[in-house]
Parts: sequence; C-alpha cells; structure tokens
Amino acid sequence: GLRMGCITNRYFAGEPLRHDLRRLGLASSLEIVAASCEIGFLKPHPAIFRWALHRAGCGANDAIMVGDSWSA
Repeated sequence: GLRMGCITNRYFAGEPLRHDLRRLGLASSLEIVAASCEIGFLKPHPAIFRWALHRAGCGANDAIMVGDSWSA
C-alpha cells in the first residue's frame, strides 16, 4: 500500500494543474496534490509537507520525499 502525492510551488494550480496531470497520465497515480498557492505555504516550509502527510494519513517517518531541487 504505497500512496503517492505531489507537492508543488506551481503558480497556476487548481484545475490547470489537474488538467496537466491528467494530460501527462499522472493524475490516477497521485492521491494527494498539494499546491502552495492553494495551501498557503511555499516549499520548503514545513507546513505544506505536514498538510500532505495529514492527507496521506501518515507521519514523516513513514514517508519519503523525492525532489528535483536542492533549494525547494
């Protein structure tokens, strides 16, 4: 039972983000989508990660984060 999600600082979130995830074939694999403009915190602020962990129903010790930027 792995659950995958996306935490993004993307400016245009909401339906444009979900549309792009569907177009790329990723939407069905992502149970949690946390967009900073919707959550109110930018990565690397801990609050956006806590929000995603809460939605996933797990703690930080039970999660893994894979990123593409050292600064974020």
